[in-house]
Amino acid sequence: MNIAARSTRILVALLGLALALAGLILKSHDVELVVQWASSVVSINDVNLKRAELLPWVLVLLGAELATVSFFQAKWGATLAKWLRLSREKTTPSQQLLLVLLAAHCGITLLLANYLGVSLGKQLQSAFRLTDQEMVDANFGSRIDFVRALKEQTSDWEGILIVTDSYWPYLLSYEAYPRRLYRSSSAQPRPDLQWLNNHGISWIAEINEVDERWFSLRRVK
Repeated sequence: MNIAARSTRILVALLGLALALAGLILKSHDVELVVQWASSVVSINDVNLKRAELLPWVLVLLGAELATVSFFQAKWGATLAKWLRLSREKTTPSQQLLLVLLAAHCGITLLLANYLGVSLGKQLQSAFRLTDQEMVDANFGSRIDFVRALKEQTSDWEGILIVTDSYWPYLLSYEAYPRRLYRSSSAQPRPDLQWLNNHGISWIAEINEVDERWFSLRRVK
């Protein structure tokens, strides 16, 4: 193995180690620095906060993958170097650009796969640790107050019209059963009393799309 290949392998291994250590350090501390940085880019809510909390494990996984790449580079580095040399000699500049874009796409896909894998692992871990009520709280986040009010103030088999621009109320159908839920966008005209009575709707709920903790729940008069 020549000096350049050995240096590349060492660099990849050191980068993987650095990422893994960074993930472990973040894991042992609060992710306040990440949240502060993210708040300058996107608005912070419960969803984005949960994504930021997954970052340490994503870094650890990425570091382990780079270490694995370094190992395989030591074993098949000569073959890989030969393939890269042939690709430069046998391809045109436009084809080389396409290969670079393809490699970048694979890198982005790997990062996304890491995040999805860590997220799935956390969800499976939580499923075995949380009670049913704790899982409901985790699924609905800042909307849990609305879910509780809906179950406490309304009776079974009543119809409820939820005015919101998002589609998350469909996820509420299981938790609110046997209540019947209807969704209406805030841009749509408000249904008249006859339509509400024909569909057996006794309550109207309005959800604030900016502050998800704000809602109103009132009985149809």
